[in-house]
Amino acid sequence: SALDATFTNGVTTFETELFQSSTEFLAEARFRLGLRIGPLTLTAGSGIRVSSPPNAGSDLNLDPGAFWAFDVDVGLELGL
Repeated sequence: SALDATFTNGVTTFETELFQSSTEFLAEARFRLGLRIGPLTLTAGSGIRVSSPPNAGSDLNLDPGAFWAFDVDVGLELGL
């Protein structure tokens, strides 16, 4: 669905479509590893997510570029 926005410069206010309704490409890659030491497991992981940019609204001149997200996680698990 489209995203509408309201803009103001302190004097004039107007509402327009910020992003058009569209279908986008998304890719995600993740890895995870664990090291078991007796009843404990040390875990670590990482991931990356890339999404193509949305289409700009008809009244705006935007070039948002691709959306990138990175994450890292570490953990300690106890197995009894």
